[in-house]
Amino acid sequence: MIYDLEKKIVLVCSGDTDLGMACISAFLKEKATVYTSTKSKKSFKELAHKYLKDNFSKKKLTVINADIATESGRKKCLSKCSDPDILINHYPGPSAKHFLELKISDWMEALNNCLILNLEMTKKVISGMNKRKFGRIINISSISVLHPIQNLELSTVARSGLEGYIKSVARKEIFKYVTINNLLPGYFMTTALENHLNSFHKKDRKKKINEILVNIPVKRFGDPNEFAEICCFLASHKGGYIHGQTIQISGGQYI
Repeated sequence: MIYDLEKKIVLVCSGDTDLGMACISAFLKEKATVYTSTKSKKSFKELAHKYLKDNFSKKKLTVINADIATESGRKKCLSKCSDPDILINHYPGPSAKHFLELKISDWMEALNNCLILNLEMTKKVISGMNKRKFGRIINISSISVLHPIQNLELSTVARSGLEGYIKSVARKEIFKYVTINNLLPGYFMTTALENHLNSFHKKDRKKKINEILVNIPVKRFGDPNEFAEICCFLASHKGGYIHGQTIQISGGQYI
């Protein structure tokens, strides 16, 4: 253990994603008690086999089958984990699509999944955190917020609202004992990125990888476990003076 999280309760939204599962693994290694939501049992099991080792107590992990982006899903999660000390807000981003093809329903879904979800979960847990005089809220967003990516307008617009939200609420009195920050991951080797790269023929795949890495000074993709370690640091007492910030984790791609 590095971060002294053994007595903390963590709620990780969307444990059936690479970044979510990496966070679960990291917090379990710290001996925290972890709850997580999952939409896909299949994806969760596959990722658990990839990220979770046998060196943790299964009693420390509770899996809640619920779509955290829905009101009913949030109620189900919070009925199981009503007083988390640490909240990791996360949900898969919308698919790439040309802006002229977007419908109102696309915008509403993106706003719900990438903005409203975070607002509602924060609202539900902040009072309890404040009363206990400890709380950490970490929103996993996207690098596209600060550096728009072609055809990802849904993600950029919805998550830009999240940036304004934390800058506004972070100064409020109720956050005296609670920190809230946004993490903006760049290119991490997740299942989604692997599937995207594998959609190219071998020669074109290598070319696509080189096109991406040429703009990343460290010349590699990020490891989700690296991302999770940053979450653990921010969630600990050691990260208690970092508040209301937008933190890029992109290997120096955008400086």
